[in-house]
This record gives sequence, C-alpha cells and structure tokens, in this order.
Amino acid sequence: MRGTRILGSGPAKFLILAFTLLFGTHSHALGKDDAQNIIYALEKIQVYSYQSVNAYYQFSMNEGDKKIQEEISRTSGNLTTLINQLDAMPGAEEMAGEIATLQAIYEDFDRLLKTNVNDIIEVGYSDIRMVSELASANLTQVNGAGIAIEQALEYAGIKESERDLLIRQSRIYLLSLVTRYSARSASTVSQVFQGAETELSSEELSGRLDTNFDKLTDMVSGNAEARIMDNIRSKWGFIRKSFENMAENSVPFVVNLYSQKIVEQLDELEGNN
Repeated sequence: MRGTRILGSGPAKFLILAFTLLFGTHSHALGKDDAQNIIYALEKIQVYSYQSVNAYYQFSMNEGDKKIQEEISRTSGNLTTLINQLDAMPGAEEMAGEIATLQAIYEDFDRLLKTNVNDIIEVGYSDIRMVSELASANLTQVNGAGIAIEQALEYAGIKESERDLLIRQSRIYLLSLVTRYSARSASTVSQVFQGAETELSSEELSGRLDTNFDKLTDMVSGNAEARIMDNIRSKWGFIRKSFENMAENSVPFVVNLYSQKIVEQLDELEGNN
C-alpha cells in the first residue's frame, strides 16, 4: 500500500520481504470486479487484525472483563472467517501464492493471540516476550495484506484513485495510533510495544491524518458525503489530543470507541465512491 506500510523489525520485516520476493514479480490477469472484492476483504483483514490486538491490550488492563473478551472473540472470529474465505473467492486462483502466504502469517498471529489471552485468563498477567511477538505478528499480517492489495491492483490493471488511497491510508494510520495508545495505556505491555512501532511517530501519524482529512474534505461531493466528513473530523478532533499526550489522562475506551466510528465512516465514504 503506497505510503502506508507499517514496518516492524526482525521476523516481521523478513516475512514481508519474502512475500514481496516470492510474488511481487509474477504476471497475472485478474478481473477488476474480482480484484475489488478481494481488496475489500484484505482491507477488512487489516482492520480486524488491528482491532483484535487492540482488544487484547484493553483486556490486559481489565482482566476478567467479559465484554472485552467477547470483543476479542468477535474481531478475531471475523478475521478467521475472512482468511478462510479468501481462497474460495472468485479470482483467488490468480493470487494463490499471496493468499497462501497470508494464511500462513495468520496462523502465527492467531496462535499468539490465543496464547496471550489465555495467559491473562489463567495466570493473570502477560508474558512480555509473547506480547512482543504478537505485536510483530500483527504488523506482519497488516503489511502482508497491504502488499496483497497492491498486487491485486496491479494484476487487475487498476489505477487507484487518490481518494481511495487517502481513505486506505487514513484507516491504517488511525488503527496504528489507537493500538499504540492502548498498548501504552496497559502498563503490563507498554514496555514491549517499542518492538511494534511504526517508522512514523505519533505526531507524524496525527499530522498525516490531518492532511488526509483536509484533502478528503475537498474531494467529497454532495451533502451526504459532506456530513460523513464533518462527523469524521469532529470525532478526530475530539481524540487527537489523547495521542499527543499518551502518558497523561489515559482514556483508551473513549479513544477506541471514537476510532471505531471513524473507521466505519471511512468505510461508508469508500463505499460511496
């Protein structure tokens, strides 16, 4: 995904490099409608990956909270469903290698998520090493889906519009910020989150979101889309200061709630295009 790839270190970078070397130079013919459906599924995989990890961080702060545990089950269940459906989608045979690689990455992510959740339930605290591995696995999965999106566009000969790119970028920037915020709010995992940092600081990510939302505001057409952007900017303005002062006045529940609404509205804006 142009300009939005989120890089970790160690195994995460290695797997993404392998993904690119194995499949980045193949020549395929993928129908445009099939490509769009696959891209939509890959975007959702990115969202559910981030949201599953974010819910885990929330759970680590609220041991025994059944509602948060149900949120982990919901988001990870949605992720599992999408991953399992990928190779049955029309046109998937043109991306068989990419999909198989992404499914293998998911298996590692799913194992680590379940292990970390079980640690909280059974022993009451996190294994720092396992949490760090989960953070890296999330980035690997998000990046893997992003590379597959790029390749689906290339295989189908689709020239992505600036508007679509801005929406996709904004979604990833926001989810990265929120997950980082939740991790730093959870004292038991904040010390390992450095291993899951993006190449951009929180201030840089926030600045890019400001810029993207300004550009999208200029691009929308009609009253309905204008209202969507007004709602997005209003919610973003409300939570933006929380990212500037992550160590102070931590309100992860509010930040998470508003970010979910923004993601939903970005999805709505994308669907109107």
